[in-house]
Amino acid sequence: MLITGISPEMAQALTPSSPAEQIRALKAPVHFFIGEKDQLIDPHKLMVYYEELKPSTKADSSFTEIPGADHLSILGAGTTISRKID
Repeated sequence: MLITGISPEMAQALTPSSPAEQIRALKAPVHFFIGEKDQLIDPHKLMVYYEELKPSTKADSSFTEIPGADHLSILGAGTTISRKID
């Protein structure tokens, strides 16, 4: 099944109750990827969570905004994402 859209209800169901606390608890590196035109998450607000990472976790983590991509088209940005992961 290929999802071509996402409803507000789907987004709400996946929203954690205390994201900043959960972000601060991460111990493994995290790579944030977001589309420049994301309809659900403001890239600037996601950056706030990236800044919440502990320094030891943040050292090997990254934040990448994919130009022109939206919430689902980011999945087609494989080249940009794979370069970051490699």
